[in-house]
Amino acid sequence: MCQHIEPKGNRWYYRRRIPQDCRELHRDPQSKKAPEQVYFSLKTADKAEASKLAVSHTRRFDALWKAHREGNVDPKISMAQLQAAGLSPGDGAKYPDLDPVTDFIDDLFDRRFDQWEEPSEPSRQAMMTRDMLMTGNVPKTLSDARDKHIELGKRSKEPKQVQQFERAWAILLEVTGDITLNNLTRDHANRFVRKVITRGKGPNGNGPATVERYLKQVSPVITTAIREFELSMNNPFVGVVIPNKAEGQRKPRESFTSNEIKTIQERCRDKNDQRRWAIAMISDTGGRVANVVEIAGQRAPGM
Repeated sequence: MCQHIEPKGNRWYYRRRIPQDCRELHRDPQSKKAPEQVYFSLKTADKAEASKLAVSHTRRFDALWKAHREGNVDPKISMAQLQAAGLSPGDGAKYPDLDPVTDFIDDLFDRRFDQWEEPSEPSRQAMMTRDMLMTGNVPKTLSDARDKHIELGKRSKEPKQVQQFERAWAILLEVTGDITLNNLTRDHANRFVRKVITRGKGPNGNGPATVERYLKQVSPVITTAIREFELSMNNPFVGVVIPNKAEGQRKPRESFTSNEIKTIQERCRDKNDQRRWAIAMISDTGGRVANVVEIAGQRAPGM
């Protein structure tokens, strides 16, 4: 079940508490109050669609708050700073002499200092915010690349592929954070490969074939972004080295014995919950996990 969604009338809404140390990013430009939660309509009556949208918003907020806490340079932080001041990218070029613009820049660069004190060195985040205000150019991030790829219909609609796509991108964002595309490097690609390997349950982690499948969920997205956003960069995921790729297919898993299957089914009947229904159905039918889970969910009481 997806978190942070709730029904209201015939629509689904997103509600989530904002951590205390991140509320400044969501300050209302009119009231100047820092809210305790985000709450807005997902503009859909379909629960499945609302869940997908909520996952996307949750990932976006997680990346924003993580970047803020770790001091990473993130255009979403700059956008939040501008919105909190009632400004938009490019306003500095349109209205350079208006008080809201000049006051914002003075605060941003800590220019309201005592005449006997030296101003502090501006942070990289402050420089990015100033550039966005004055030029209107908003740097593209990994999330922007992912969203553009989906918007263009390039992601597979097959359920298993969608699940693998989401897992791959969750791992990538865990490795890199939602960084700007021009800061994406070969080192990030290599770290992604190592992270995918270590996620495997076997003694040697995931094999080369699994790593290659995960790379195919990431590399085409970066290629799409480079083309659509007209970026002057190479795709660091192209030609990345997969360790032990020449070792071939690993030894397949051994099948359960009849007695083991019988024991599993007995435990499923004893537990009698949604997960155990799915396990029992798989043991009886040999069906695909995604299809069985969907059927089990439809049969769950109250769902």
